[in-house]
Amino acid sequence: MVDIAAAAGVSVGTLYNYVESKDALLLLCAENPFGAVVKDRPLPVAVPDRPTLLAAVESTLSEHVRVPRLEQALARSAVTKDMSTELTQIVAELFDLMARTRRAADAMERCAREAPDLA
Repeated sequence: MVDIAAAAGVSVGTLYNYVESKDALLLLCAENPFGAVVKDRPLPVAVPDRPTLLAAVESTLSEHVRVPRLEQALARSAVTKDMSTELTQIVAELFDLMARTRRAADAMERCAREAPDLA
């Protein structure tokens, strides 16, 4: 929380005016992923129970972290004729995904050390 407050340019006390805990901040991030506008809600955001937090994270991941060309390739039983083009498209899609989600992935990785069930 200290690092987040410093990065935001606010005091830790100010951060706690918006969220009651790290889990509440994670819930807020999961509900508003990748730069989405934060929905209006009462502040500070309350500490969620673990199943609620995990469900929000899983929902965000299943909706926003997808690699459709790879999913299509894995679903096929036969190899395509132009594997080079397909592989290039898959790698490009993976690169775009990593570029778009790198900050969120880094945040989740840091949190997973303290919350292995989020890993």
